Amino acid sequence: MSGGSYDYAFSTINMFIDACEETLARLETGKTGSEWEEDFEPTALDLASAKERRRFLDHLRKVSEAMRAIEWVDSGDFGPGDEIAPIKMVVGDEKLVDVLDWFRQTVHRAHHEGPLDECPRNTCDAAIKVLARHKKPDQI
Repeated sequence: MSGGSYDYAFSTINMFIDACEETLARLETGKTGSEWEEDFEPTALDLASAKERRRFLDHLRKVSEAMRAIEWVDSGDFGPGDEIAPIKMVVGDEKLVDVLDWFRQTVHRAHHEGPLDECPRNTCDAAIKVLARHKKPDQI
């Protein structure tokens, strides 16, 4: 397999980031780059908004990377567990187990049959093994 398990959903976030970067450049500099719009002097509010937007875009880059890693693991391009580090960059260690558990359940319901704990599919089995390293047996 090669990518595409989720129709490259991460690329939509990347397109949003790119479009916002262009808008931010105009907001921060006051240069519209248009013959129809006049350049302007950015206000303090413009600059404050741009700063917070940049912080948000940095977060979205991490989210996009985690989404890409998840998609590629599920497509067989990355190995099970290769998505953990990018996920940790977004949610931190303390929430990783909850994210993996949610993801495992979501994938299983969408693509597999039967009880989750008995699922022989690689995705569910790998997620159970990762969870086993982080949770007590009675929590899995």
